Amino acid sequence: PRDTADKVNYEGARDITRLMSLIARGLATEESEPAYLKVEPPKNQGSRGFRVYLGTVPDYAQVDVKGVKLSGVAGDGPAAKAGVKGGDVIVGLAGREILNLYDYTAVLGELKVGEETTIKVRRGDEELTLKLVPGSRD
Repeated sequence: PRDTADKVNYEGARDITRLMSLIARGLATEESEPAYLKVEPPKNQGSRGFRVYLGTVPDYAQVDVKGVKLSGVAGDGPAAKAGVKGGDVIVGLAGREILNLYDYTAVLGELKVGEETTIKVRRGDEELTLKLVPGSRD
């Protein structure tokens, strides 16, 4: 509880609570079922995320790390197949230096599905260069 009483909008909270109560009561007492409209997911709408999939799970809480520390990798993903492990720090991808998560996502966006590349990881005191074939999210 970090809220301070003078900063809490009690009237707004009351209004929202009343509105939700009216909605819930209306749904519970209505004799007919609500009408639903099925919406199909949009087909490919350009670049909404990356098509390329490596199966890496960055450690978003990392601090003072040069590179991208991984909290894990998907067991059947391309990174795991290449030999990348949780705890590794990605310091290079596709011949480019990776200093932080921004570098990593920039290079990730340039990779091609099925096109072999290299990933350089730091594991303890050792640096490894591994061959990696990016997969697809599709």
